Amino acid sequence: MAMPPPNKKPEVIELDRYRKAAEVRAAEAAAKAKAAQRRPNERFLGSRRNAGWLLVLVIVVMTALIVGPKLLHL
Repeated sequence: MAMPPPNKKPEVIELDRYRKAAEVRAAEAAAKAKAAQRRPNERFLGSRRNAGWLLVLVIVVMTALIVGPKLLHL
């Protein structure tokens, strides 16, 4: 193995700033994950404005298809 030249000073690397940068990135990622986890404005039926009316329409049609023929046979 080759030895470094005797007149070259060894370099000292400061790891503190790398650790702090890693902590900041981890904190930002955690904050972003927490913000993505909670969505207070999300509606029950999704983002469609007419989803409630469509659900009511489907229920009425299904009820008519099931109950209608029974009422005709009375």
